[in-house]
Amino acid sequence: MSLIGCSPLGLTASKIVKTEYVRPELPEVPEEPSYYKVEFFKANGSYCLDPENAKSLLKNIELMRSYCSELRLILESLKGEVKGEGGK
Repeated sequence: MSLIGCSPLGLTASKIVKTEYVRPELPEVPEEPSYYKVEFFKANGSYCLDPENAKSLLKNIELMRSYCSELRLILESLKGEVKGEGGK
């Protein structure tokens, strides 16, 4: 982004006083969660889960959703900063 100085009212030509580059501060990327181990087994040509592995799979889905929502918040805040809304 460039900042351009405005000339006083009496002058007709604008003059660049100083060009300054502004870079947004990037937030820390959240650490990806450690997922639970899930083992499928094959039965009658289909892949199946026992109750314990099904619970682990559901926990992994919740961990992934939470991680995705954190990343989405970061992207939206950066998008807001680019549009000049202030973000954060």
